[in-house]
Amino acid sequence: MTACVPGATCATENAQCSVGGCCACTYSCKNGQWGDALCPPCLVRLCPDVVPQNGDACPPCQLPSGGCRWDRRPVDGPLYVGQCVAERWQISITPPTPPACCTSDSQCAPGICVNTICEQPSPDFCWRDDACATNEICSGAFVCGCAADCSGRDAPGRCVPAGQGCCKTDGDCKGAGMCVSGVCKQGSASACWSDRDCAIGDNCYRPQLCPCGTSCFAADAPGICVTPL
Repeated sequence: MTACVPGATCATENAQCSVGGCCACTYSCKNGQWGDALCPPCLVRLCPDVVPQNGDACPPCQLPSGGCRWDRRPVDGPLYVGQCVAERWQISITPPTPPACCTSDSQCAPGICVNTICEQPSPDFCWRDDACATNEICSGAFVCGCAADCSGRDAPGRCVPAGQGCCKTDGDCKGAGMCVSGVCKQGSASACWSDRDCAIGDNCYRPQLCPCGTSCFAADAPGICVTPL
């Protein structure tokens, strides 16, 4: 026997062979050669309209050989990519790309929308008052809106007591003062109170600042801007 290929030699008259697989043709042995193909009608291979669950059964012969994609990103959804492996769906999910300008937290999940920008929350700092306790405010958070032209970069704030004269934004400070941890501070070219005082990419190294509403033994002292290695 030789390979089941049209035109190849065969030994047994009227014997049949097939290469197998999806929508395969069957060949008959005629006059010592494989030929006289009998091919079934092949279905148009289409992906299902609804994204299947990982592990669901799948019919490999009814699906495109390259797998399936369901792109929900134009409507703030993820990108689903599916492959039929051993007749079971393997689904991978790429989260949606955050929009350039947001209007709600749902557009930024798992982040939050702050002043039209998607930011990532953390238990160590705050972006909004709702990240703080009921008797606290988020002080010093700065987010440059998506349509704004700002000289500073985005920076989170810190929860400080409400009703104790703590500043909330730079607007609460006189002159060019900056609100940091509820305290108004003046930056300079050689010193910094937060990363906002430094060039983009640099960090404020070890500023010493007593947050508003707390008591500290050491006096406040600015840090210096350094470029991370």
